Amino acid sequence: MAIVLKAINFFIYRSVLCYECEIADDLEMVHMGIGSVVHPNVTIGRRVKMFHQVTLAAETLPGSESRIVIEDDVVIGAYAIVLGNDRGGIRIGRGAIIGAGAIVNRSVAPGLAVIAMPDRAVKPVKDYST
Repeated sequence: MAIVLKAINFFIYRSVLCYECEIADDLEMVHMGIGSVVHPNVTIGRRVKMFHQVTLAAETLPGSESRIVIEDDVVIGAYAIVLGNDRGGIRIGRGAIIGAGAIVNRSVAPGLAVIAMPDRAVKPVKDYST
């Protein structure tokens, strides 16, 4: 059944959401997530907002220990790319913002905003220590 739903999702929205990835039930895919790709080794937390044409890809085999972890309350802008590796994976911290068009290939601390051209941490967006 999961494979059938994956195929339907691809034909309607041109998105690839692998059934092996772990996604919280309150993921918000703005613009219906058109053109988004999510690798099987991805974990997406609660209240994540993901815009269209986002790629969450890992340079590793499905099922390996290396994962991309998107923590709670993260916003990922349109055309952003998070590219994991097989050397421990990537963690996008709680409340972080990944700007439109950013290419992220290393972990992002909680509450930081990352923008494109070049990809860099700009400023804390919220204090989640309380």
